[in-house]
Amino acid sequence: MDLELKGKVAVITGASIGIGLAISEGLAAEGVNLVMVARQKDRLATEAARIADRFGVKSIGVSSDVATAGGIAEVVAATQSSFGGADLLINNAGTGSNETVM
Repeated sequence: MDLELKGKVAVITGASIGIGLAISEGLAAEGVNLVMVARQKDRLATEAARIADRFGVKSIGVSSDVATAGGIAEVVAATQSSFGGADLLINNAGTGSNETVM
């Protein structure tokens, strides 16, 4: 499918595993360059390199906690220095809990 996104830049939070990783792969398949953000530095670096190699896009990993102002500033700075900005933002970072609803 061609979503006409080739050459765009996307920032994806929670990108090292699960839905965020799948979104990253899907966008890379469309030719989108990636700023992959997660707290798991080693896994993130591995996945960003794998995606760049597989899909021929530029993909950087930014190990940061976007629940903090400092973490957000790191992501913005890395995006700006690597790509000059972003076209898409996928807010996928989250956390879970083992609490019951009732």
